[in-house]
Amino acid sequence: MKMRMQANAIRFRLNCKEVAELAKAGRAQESVEFGPAVGQRLVYALEVNPELSSVAADYQEGRITIRLPRWQAREWLETEQIGIDGEQTLGNGRSLRILIEKDFQCLHTETRQTGDEFDPDAYPNPSADPDRQEVRSE
Repeated sequence: MKMRMQANAIRFRLNCKEVAELAKAGRAQESVEFGPAVGQRLVYALEVNPELSSVAADYQEGRITIRLPRWQAREWLETEQIGIDGEQTLGNGRSLRILIEKDFQCLHTETRQTGDEFDPDAYPNPSADPDRQEVRSE
């Protein structure tokens, strides 16, 4: 699972295995370690919550959790739908944009040649043209 944060926006991208894990267990999780101590780890997770009516995010003690309503998760998991776009009101006119997406294979030639960020479990990119040897940009 990839996480990207910029300004007041957070995006999770899940590959096929992670989507299957979310569908089966109701949860997918990843972490980044910054040192040997337990407190030096950032955990980020996506969970299905049957009690919610909209996407929600939370941060507590080194853990970012995004929760999806069951109905919205089911639709995303069981269809060709690529992403879920939500917004969480923070107060004082501020909000957090939340995006959950299925992760596609990278089409950039240099990335494919070096293997950087190549994920064999990523979804086939719909922009890929199997009849051409050239690679189109995303």
